[in-house]
Amino acid sequence: MSCDELSVFHLHPLQRCNLRCLHCYSESSPQASATLPLPLALHAVTLAARWGYRSLALSGGEPLLYPGLATLLEHGKHVGLSTSLVTNGLLCRTVEQIGKLRHADTVTVSLDGLAKQHDHMRGRVGAFAGAADAVRRLADAGINTWVACSVGASNVGDIEEIAALAACWGAQGIAFHLVEPAGRAANLSRDAFLSGDERELLYVTAALLAALQRTSIAIRVDLLHRDIILKQPSLIYAPPGKPCNSTPSSTIRVLIMYPDGRLIPICHGFHDRFALGRLDHNIDPTRMWDTFLGQTYPAITALGQAALDELRRDESIRVLNPGDWLAERSHAFPSIASG
Repeated sequence: MSCDELSVFHLHPLQRCNLRCLHCYSESSPQASATLPLPLALHAVTLAARWGYRSLALSGGEPLLYPGLATLLEHGKHVGLSTSLVTNGLLCRTVEQIGKLRHADTVTVSLDGLAKQHDHMRGRVGAFAGAADAVRRLADAGINTWVACSVGASNVGDIEEIAALAACWGAQGIAFHLVEPAGRAANLSRDAFLSGDERELLYVTAALLAALQRTSIAIRVDLLHRDIILKQPSLIYAPPGKPCNSTPSSTIRVLIMYPDGRLIPICHGFHDRFALGRLDHNIDPTRMWDTFLGQTYPAITALGQAALDELRRDESIRVLNPGDWLAERSHAFPSIASG
């Protein structure tokens, strides 16, 4: 595997959404107004391709509310990136709306469990039915369609049924993601999140579903076993893991851009002290990257080393999401200036 094979530029062009979900990590809502101007979004995508990123992933907010969505996806393809986006599916109703998505290599519809749970988390009766209908419509239109299921304590026992439903709707695959205490989800009760045992249950169940082919679709889960990380410390940016070279995509495998122009490495929720900066047309991206590499990246590897030491000490941590795990610890880590 090449160093940048999995490199992703994750762009949030807006924070506005037609829903106000209880677990939203970006705190999107119908009232949120932060929006990235289309010229700057196009500039960012061009820069991402120049920096070696292979994939453009769009979310938000609800991407279908972004006026320049089709142009942005088309530009991503033009500069050689694979393209994908995540939608709640409620705006995938018309030929025109679905037509905006034809430049996406993959469209993922988000789901929060079975009907009652999904509608509760989304704050709207009928949201589950709308998501199911969106998967069917997108699949019927010949678009590569996936489902992304947010997993918490209330639905971890339902993942086999959820995967079976996704297959019946025509999805090509399903990815299971953990609900994490970030953004609006930080207001959820502590028992809403998976315990260590429940994370292991999710990890094992998803692996068994994939291995036994109990469903006809691909199965992914964003968890890794501790032994994999201990053998490959670079997965959490711990020394001796070093960049293949000094290019952004080989150094930071995932780079996130928010509607206000901030460039955040590795994972949503990383503390701003680790940011590359705020992109605009007046910023010299080469200088931005050189400054990050010289001043900030060493702090990220120090954070990774501290996280690795914690993992070695605490054998009760069996499975985890590396990015989320680092992001959580980035808020308690000593500042770069003092570190």
